[in-house]
Amino acid sequence: MALRKSRKRLLLTSKIIAILLIILSFIFVSVVKMCDILPLKYFILLGLFMSFIVLVNSWFLLSKQFRNWLKVVISFISIIIIIIESILFFYLERTYNFMEKIGQRGYETEKYYVIINNEFNYDIKDLDNKKVGTYNEHIDLYDELIKKYKDLVNSNLIEYESINTMIKDLLKYELDAIIISESYKGLIEEDIDFVNNTKNIYEIDIKVKKNTVNHPNIDIKNEVFTIFLAGSDSRGEISKRSNCDVNMLITVNPNTYEILLVSIPRDYYVRLRDEDNKIMQGYKDKLTHAGYYGISSSINTIEDFMNIDIDYYIKVGFNTVTELVDMIGGIDVYSDKTFVSHNYKDVIIKEGMNHMNGKMALGFARERMVYSTGDRHRIQNQQDVFEAVLKKMTHSKDLLFKYTSILDTLKDCLE
Repeated sequence: MALRKSRKRLLLTSKIIAILLIILSFIFVSVVKMCDILPLKYFILLGLFMSFIVLVNSWFLLSKQFRNWLKVVISFISIIIIIIESILFFYLERTYNFMEKIGQRGYETEKYYVIINNEFNYDIKDLDNKKVGTYNEHIDLYDELIKKYKDLVNSNLIEYESINTMIKDLLKYELDAIIISESYKGLIEEDIDFVNNTKNIYEIDIKVKKNTVNHPNIDIKNEVFTIFLAGSDSRGEISKRSNCDVNMLITVNPNTYEILLVSIPRDYYVRLRDEDNKIMQGYKDKLTHAGYYGISSSINTIEDFMNIDIDYYIKVGFNTVTELVDMIGGIDVYSDKTFVSHNYKDVIIKEGMNHMNGKMALGFARERMVYSTGDRHRIQNQQDVFEAVLKKMTHSKDLLFKYTSILDTLKDCLE
């Protein structure tokens, strides 16, 4: 009687294990397909292999003709397979959600300031019927700003096509106030007269949907593709509008396992194109300033003057570098000279191989003042940092245990 009960319990346990194995195997293969991480031939092999494992194990587990000890062995093997599938499913699911999050931000943010002369004591409501200058940036952020401002106060808005002219009119008291974005405010704060004679009285936060790159019809597992790495000079949220100080093209050949890096100097004088791929008023500017008009403008501008197609983009900021490098335990980078970072005086780079933390890596990647070739040497440093990060992330076994932490760290500082 006891032997019969034991055999029934074993059979019930075997059935439960078999059902779990079938369900988890199906889910695992489905998630692999959803993530699209394997070439078709390898996915078919995976599907056939998993089907074989499930069928054989289920046959042993569910059939009554096999001895108990064999069922116990097969049950143990099946449990191991279930655990491995569960772990892989967890990693794949976190990866998929991470990619969904960084790939679907879909908005851009900017802060605008209402600025007056120091001698005035206006607040925002006092600007009703007053003359207020605005700089027309010809972007959605500006259009949304005007709508939001008009909901606050009924000013006489005067639109300028030149920031310098608008500021001169403010300082000459021909305007009662001006509205200027945080991006442009940072550029003009080198003007001492402007800084000493003006003050902020109000801030307006703007958030708009933006156009993004269309998803290319490319099989990235078999076809060559190009990624635009846009290095923002922003220290805040990745969605914040900013210059593109790093303009790096990453061309990947999945057949030869080669990656080609091409960096474009930020100050290249080029014909800018807007997010609709139209020439912006026919004028030229520094490539870095295309970032003010959105990532699509930078991409369209580069595609135009280099006559290439860009398939994907990655936007990173200062905190992307510091947090990622610290998370992976630092990187090893060679420097051809010893110097103190121009941007971070407590960062000392020595000639030879350096083990860098996040702040050191960022200081090294931003450095140009100590080099005779300036930005051209900085570009090389940026590529060296990128390569060091890539090598560390693909060769360090310890990172497997930090994988989810890395995703959590990067989810808010990558686009």
